[in-house]
Amino acid sequence: MKKVILLGLFVTVGAVADSGIKVEKRQQNYQSQYENKKNEISIAGGAVYNVPLPLKIRQDGSPTLKFTAKYDTKPFDSPPYYQIRYSRWNKDKAWEFEMIHHKLYLSNKPNEIQEFTITNGYNLLLINRAFRKKFKENIPFIYRIGFGPVITHPESTIRGKKFDEKGGLHWVDTDGYFVSGIVGQLAVELDYIIYKSLAFFVEGKIMGSFATVPIHSGRADLSNISFHSLFGLKYAF
Repeated sequence: MKKVILLGLFVTVGAVADSGIKVEKRQQNYQSQYENKKNEISIAGGAVYNVPLPLKIRQDGSPTLKFTAKYDTKPFDSPPYYQIRYSRWNKDKAWEFEMIHHKLYLSNKPNEIQEFTITNGYNLLLINRAFRKKFKENIPFIYRIGFGPVITHPESTIRGKKFDEKGGLHWVDTDGYFVSGIVGQLAVELDYIIYKSLAFFVEGKIMGSFATVPIHSGRADLSNISFHSLFGLKYAF
């Protein structure tokens, strides 16, 4: 009886090991096919931590407000926080266009500020250079660096004066969007190839930007250093 049990255990262990080898080989095959494709589109969501930094508000006829601003992102509130990216690969290097729909909600408002948010977009548009490497031989990861403009849609009421959200750029029959500053990023991404053209990824970013946005009868100057944790899907073709 013991011999039968031991034989059964050996067969089970052998089958599991063989199954594991087959899964690993299939995964390597998917990875090879995925990485041979030149075009890639990704979409992701996630969460953000914003470092408290100075905010300066100048409004005609009133003293300048200057204090250390704390921002929330509220990634799941409408409109949500998200990222989309297109990559064009040549072997293990790529040029990318990326947009991150970041949001800022001022959480420590002084009495003079009734509202200060940039929620229809503290939009970060980036041109990236990306590089693909291997972690422990079979886990692909990507690191990237990028720079670009900040496009904002500010909403504010300061000292009872509400900004009318007009002017700036005109996007799809709407206005109130402004080219407000510049942004740079450093990012690292880990991939898991699900199928020949589909992958799951997690990504960490550190981003730094500054912007000047209009308010009623004045302007606000702000900086943003933020840490982004993203997870999403990629499709290669």
